[in-house]
Amino acid sequence: MLKKTIFRSAAAFSMFLATCLPGLDAGASFAEATADTSNDMNTYGAEETTTILAGESFAGLTSTVTSTSGLGTSPRVFNSTMSILAGKASKDTTVSVKWRAVTDAEYYGTSTVPPLNDSGGFSSLLSDVVDLNIYETGTTPPTGTYQTDVYVLQMTYEGGSFLEDYVYEYGSTIDWTEQDIIDAAELWITFYDSTTGFWSDEDLGNFGVGTNVIENYFGSWSSFATQYGVTDDNLGDFLGSWGVEFVEDDPNTTDVDESVRHIWAVLDHTTPFATSPEPSTASLILLAGMGMIMRRGRQTSR
Repeated sequence: MLKKTIFRSAAAFSMFLATCLPGLDAGASFAEATADTSNDMNTYGAEETTTILAGESFAGLTSTVTSTSGLGTSPRVFNSTMSILAGKASKDTTVSVKWRAVTDAEYYGTSTVPPLNDSGGFSSLLSDVVDLNIYETGTTPPTGTYQTDVYVLQMTYEGGSFLEDYVYEYGSTIDWTEQDIIDAAELWITFYDSTTGFWSDEDLGNFGVGTNVIENYFGSWSSFATQYGVTDDNLGDFLGSWGVEFVEDDPNTTDVDESVRHIWAVLDHTTPFATSPEPSTASLILLAGMGMIMRRGRQTSR
């Protein structure tokens, strides 16, 4: 007769798997995250940490904002998710995450220069901000942006009417859909450059560059990895690659938007990350409205 066992937390279930079923990878995960809403770019919610042993994969590390802390004056919480999808630790490595909500200076309608590059108040981050650190266990984590093992970071972004209205504000004759924006390579994982005080997508902030960089791939990371034969061992060859996964929900099937919206990138550094339109999006869209630019091509999994 089977005995029913009730696990009162994800941590307890993971411990059971690791202890009783050592051959099964439970998939490391952080606790449900808290985002600080104090409207302060330097204040984050509680930090969560985990350790990855040398030679093990970072894949499976996930953190999702499910609650808030602080004074509650930030304009919006997106309840974002970040995941590490690939990469291998070269040494015993501590990974930590902490979150904050966007500030007025980073949000549609009230944004400023800096920290965003476009004026007029119409630029916006499209996710909560995650401060991700990856460093050798037993050492003090470095400050600012620093180099790490190569890994794949994925983050959710806010799309739909929020994104489309953002674009529309830059030209009354432009009516781009979310797919149009993706096709034009306008969605990125951006990083906060503490030396300049701006959010940036310049080379994704990486220290190095791979020999086989694929940009604006349309599809999931798993599709990309299968198509190009990517493994943890050759991941560095693809350093600087990035893509967008967007699967639009059928609005006729449910009242809840179940669309899939992910941006992923192959990185070799840590810093605060978020998702946003490309910093030069405003000027590009204005030029597009006048027929003065051509869209960049995309790599596709289809």
